[in-house]
Amino acid sequence: MSRGRYSNIWQTGYLPLNDNHLWDRNGHRYNVSRILTSEHTLDKEAYNNYSPAYWGAANALLYGFFFAFYTAGLVHAALYHYKPIIDGFRAMKEWKNAQTGYNDLHNRLMRNYAEVPEWWFGCIMVVSLTCGIVMVEIYDTQFPIWGFVICIALAFIFVVPAGMITAVGNVQITLNVIAELIGGYALPGKPLANMLFKSYGLLVTSQAITYASDLKLGHYLKLSPRLQFWAQTIATVWAAFVSLGVINWQILHIDNLCTPNQSAHFTCPGYNTFFSAAVVWGVIGPAKMYSQGGQIYHVCTYGFLIGAVAPIPFWFLARRYPRSWFKYVHVPAFFNGGLGWAPYNLSHLAFPGLWFAIFFQYFVRKRYLAWWSKYNYVLATALTASVAIFGVIWFFSLQFVDHQPVWWGNTVWEGEIFTIWVPFNLNSMADNCDGRKCPRLELPPDGFGPVRFLFLSPPKGNY
Repeated sequence: MSRGRYSNIWQTGYLPLNDNHLWDRNGHRYNVSRILTSEHTLDKEAYNNYSPAYWGAANALLYGFFFAFYTAGLVHAALYHYKPIIDGFRAMKEWKNAQTGYNDLHNRLMRNYAEVPEWWFGCIMVVSLTCGIVMVEIYDTQFPIWGFVICIALAFIFVVPAGMITAVGNVQITLNVIAELIGGYALPGKPLANMLFKSYGLLVTSQAITYASDLKLGHYLKLSPRLQFWAQTIATVWAAFVSLGVINWQILHIDNLCTPNQSAHFTCPGYNTFFSAAVVWGVIGPAKMYSQGGQIYHVCTYGFLIGAVAPIPFWFLARRYPRSWFKYVHVPAFFNGGLGWAPYNLSHLAFPGLWFAIFFQYFVRKRYLAWWSKYNYVLATALTASVAIFGVIWFFSLQFVDHQPVWWGNTVWEGEIFTIWVPFNLNSMADNCDGRKCPRLELPPDGFGPVRFLFLSPPKGNY
């Protein structure tokens, strides 16, 4: 990432390092309205006369990691977990469930409860598909019905290997980018359709894995599967109305929502990522940014190949040397580490979570195994719940009324890194350009990159 910025690869030297916005060749936020028709589709001539879209260094690299993550996940699951996957499909074919296939203590206790009938899940699928089809047909969404079929097929391919990797490595394969990629090629120049393609392609697999994770927790707590089913179903329906109400309330009652200079810092980094992705994959399309033939970020697509090949040598070495450290290498987890950038940074990735994880998962587990076995995950859940509760208190008592305390932890992103004496003047070495989103290079008067970016045959060269 730093090498790309300092080498000005993809013109990243003229753009913020760690940012999830799109930029034009003049260093301004990409104005998508300049390339849209009145039907909210791509205007090719306007795009040619305006500018290609550029990512900052972190976000450009992030998509390369996403591509590698997908193929690494599939190959890793096939190499390391092929036996349980085959057993699972065989059990599904023979209409068996885990309670009859295993005789451990938990399964024996859970046999007192009736399982959820398969037709209950079938009803959920029929109702969901019906609502989705009616929605895309009534409203002008640009999304065809066959798009649902592709989204379900995508989930069918990924849900089992993604579930295995989540269960073993606590790393969930989210299908948002691969769904955007497929949708961008299938429905080019249609941002609304691409956002729906992304949402359905992502959520089918994500919700299935989350539900399975909740069932696993209920299995250990000896909760009725049918009770869990209805609790999840009712909560999901209720949450849809609550989420819509909260979003509408935010839009109506928070001034300058999602703008860079919002007084309470409601800058909406997640929504900005969704918007930027809609522009790249939906409006402009992956063929004009990631395909071969001179497109700006086509080298990122080699991530698919790298991800497919990377797990193989470690799998071979782990089998050849079963007592070596190779057996602990988890390639999908490695690629997942690259997905935490843009707009996040090390304060989000490593502090304090990384040090807590090392302390409890290594030191405490090694020295106090009995305590760790009984309380470690209870403590983790308690900390997670406490953050959620404190977040509600903080929002209504301080942030919403714009009375946040002013201290170094809230202002470090604006200026100096260190406010205490240190042996060297580190502020002059690291003035937090990341926080202020400043470029490394001064913008040329006429902008960078090509003046006219041809839609069908982009110019070659280092742009």
